[in-house]
Amino acid sequence: MNDLEEEIGLYMAEVMVELEEEGEVKVSEYVEMDAGHDFGIGLDASLHLETITPQLIERFISDFNSDNLKLDDSLYSFQMNSDFKE
Repeated sequence: MNDLEEEIGLYMAEVMVELEEEGEVKVSEYVEMDAGHDFGIGLDASLHLETITPQLIERFISDFNSDNLKLDDSLYSFQMNSDFKE
């Protein structure tokens, strides 16, 4: 990465932080499926949940497999939490 690319990346990060602080970043729930895997499928999901439990994961899988998954199309603003722990 050259200096210009690094400077652009830092500027973009600053703009995103400002937008988050002002509540301008809005997202809704979504699920994207990627069938281009050798085994099974890949899913990218964004759900509006406080916590994720094994029971919620089981319900998500069951609803997805039975084509009964209902996503909330409401828009939510958020701020990234720097204390996020993996």
